[in-house]
Amino acid sequence: MDENFTRKNLLSVLEISVYQLVKAMSDAAFICDRSGCIMACSDEVMPFFGIADIKKVNGSSFQSFISYEFIDEASYLFLQASESGN
Repeated sequence: MDENFTRKNLLSVLEISVYQLVKAMSDAAFICDRSGCIMACSDEVMPFFGIADIKKVNGSSFQSFISYEFIDEASYLFLQASESGN
């Protein structure tokens, strides 16, 4: 079997597992890209934030969902996490 093909499939399986994990969480949780754009979220995000349409969540910035008093800390922690993922 082609090793590159296997690596590509493995990455896809890992990504799918992460999405499934977040979807199954009983807390509001997001998956963001490196810019902070929400790519997926748990089902609890909608009732937690009182949102009726998931389209208002996916594609928006995670910062839109952080209280003003915590935005600096959340941004710092996000930056640290995204830099350590290199």
